[in-house]
Amino acid sequence: MARFLRVTMPDSTVWDIPAEVIAENRTKYYSAGRGKSYKDGKLVWQEPSFKLGSKEWNDEFEQSMEEYELTDWAANNMDWKDVKASAVRVPQKSNATLYDDAWPNAEKRVVKHEPSKLAITLEELSYLFPAQQRPKDKTMEQLRKALEVEREEQQ
Repeated sequence: MARFLRVTMPDSTVWDIPAEVIAENRTKYYSAGRGKSYKDGKLVWQEPSFKLGSKEWNDEFEQSMEEYELTDWAANNMDWKDVKASAVRVPQKSNATLYDDAWPNAEKRVVKHEPSKLAITLEELSYLFPAQQRPKDKTMEQLRKALEVEREEQQ
């Protein structure tokens, strides 16, 4: 069964990163020995101490697939750009379910402002874009914003 590092981002989106991507990044680093060193005050890159497919490579890769190594290496030695191409967004509960669960304890406060003439409710969106007709690459929030822009242009 395939292994993934599941990451929850600050915007609450959840992503699965294939463990092999992280393990390969770590193994490449360690296959190069210490990578670089200084000789006579000049930066010198060292030759790899073991090659792809060798027993040493496979042993290092196997160690890199351990949970601690995956999480530690990803957090301390990689950036989002290093994993973005292979990251897969994990579908989450529908907003309706999340909202129903969160409603009793959600932060609530009274505010005053002019009602927006352009505001589109989720109910309106659901009517305009039933789930089976909704563009698969668009969230309800993206559709709401697009419709607001369209309404604004028509006025």
